[in-house]
Amino acid sequence: MSHGSERNTRTLAVDRALKQSCLEELEELLPPDGQEGGSVEEGEEKGMERGLEEEEEVDPRIQGELEHLHESTDAVNRWEAELEDALTIQTLLCAA
Repeated sequence: MSHGSERNTRTLAVDRALKQSCLEELEELLPPDGQEGGSVEEGEEKGMERGLEEEEEVDPRIQGELEHLHESTDAVNRWEAELEDALTIQTLLCAA
């Protein structure tokens, strides 16, 4: 297996793990089915009907999770860039 395909496989595994983790955390915050608010699709439709002009306050728990997700995404992006740089250096050294 080449370095590129190994890296892609690891990146996909990390992406899947992060997405699963985020979904599990969000499911803990959302009310169980049948309780307040209806389905997610209904909520999205209502939000779209209000338009982008009206800003609404985000639940502090959701806001905290969104900030955590954003910070984690930034960290993953930094690590990906560092990995890419390291692999480039390795390729150049091996070619020399």
